[in-house]
Amino acid sequence: MPYEFIDISHTIYSVPKSLTKNGRARSHWRTQHRETQELKETAMFELLNKKNILEEKYLHSEFPLELPITATVHQTWCGKPLDWDGLASAVAPIVDAFTEVGIIKDDSPQYITDYKMTAERTAHRKDAKITVTINGSICEYNAES
Repeated sequence: MPYEFIDISHTIYSVPKSLTKNGRARSHWRTQHRETQELKETAMFELLNKKNILEEKYLHSEFPLELPITATVHQTWCGKPLDWDGLASAVAPIVDAFTEVGIIKDDSPQYITDYKMTAERTAHRKDAKITVTINGSICEYNAES
């Protein structure tokens, strides 16, 4: 069975303060829950559309992605960046959305074998963003068998 490596990504342009590590300590649980759900649902909507496009492109393929799976979080920041644990906390709902739409089976280390975080500074706040990319292989099977 042939495998093809694909990248699926989701970008956010602002992170609710209540979803960062320090924001979780200061904000009310109800606010955290609401903002987590909003971020996850927005990501799920976009990722479901991307998954449907990929399923049309690879007619004889199956999701979830095959191992090994790499998750990459890239932060482009202006001003003060999120520290690494704050960044991980802020993107957790997005990684969960990849699981809920069926792109990956689980977000545990058993499935995501490599988790990378990168950051770069930008001169303008309008260019600040966080992109979560999942890279894995998709298995194409023979429809006749």
